Amino acid sequence: MFSDFWFGLASGSADLLPDTGTGSAAIDGFLALPAYILGTLGGGAALFGS
Repeated sequence: MFSDFWFGLASGSADLLPDTGTGSAAIDGFLALPAYILGTLGGGAALFGS
């Protein structure tokens, strides 16, 4: 399914983040943004059944 593709990219992108964070909430949020966007795309694809 297409949603599995997006969720796979989101989890791979989230794996790039440091476990303890960088110490700055702004930088942590910026680094987490690609995983959030890809997860949202996966949710949209799952919603429409693709």
